[in-house]
Amino acid sequence: RLQKRDDPFAYERIGIWKSSLKMALDHPISGVGLGMYGYYSARYNFPVEHSVARYGKNINVAHNDLLQIMAELGSVGLALFLGGIGMLTYYSIIKLRKLPPSWPIVAASATILGLLIQGLFSNPLLSPALAIIGTVCGVILIDGANRFFKKPLKFQTSWPWYLLTLLVGTYLFIYVIAYPLLG
Repeated sequence: RLQKRDDPFAYERIGIWKSSLKMALDHPISGVGLGMYGYYSARYNFPVEHSVARYGKNINVAHNDLLQIMAELGSVGLALFLGGIGMLTYYSIIKLRKLPPSWPIVAASATILGLLIQGLFSNPLLSPALAIIGTVCGVILIDGANRFFKKPLKFQTSWPWYLLTLLVGTYLFIYVIAYPLLG
């Protein structure tokens, strides 16, 4: 980090966080759209006082996973993300209380905790490899807590499930795919 003395934007993380929060507050419910942060960021650009061009550099990421999720997916996406993190925390605590704890549960819990801490100052979830590693660790925690696989799953579909699937698919298509493309 100290090598980037030439980059005046390298030390403006708090300004980036403020502009990301303003973007999220301007689009509170559905956000600006998945992957659209870089396109909307020019509207929320802030001056860099010690730079030649005060507004010469655009922000591409929020440098904070929670702010990135809130800006792109709104409060609904942030609530779903925090709910998932809460669920993984609950499963992790349940499994780690049993002595001796199994090493896959400890490793998965530590990996997710590391990704969350790094996510406060960076965007590790934008890296596909780290997102997949976090997902695999989440699956290890859920399966290790033995919540879903005690009995064989029996799932009978009915018209409410088809309707729910259609509504969720339509919502995702409109707000995640079509809406950002239409502007």
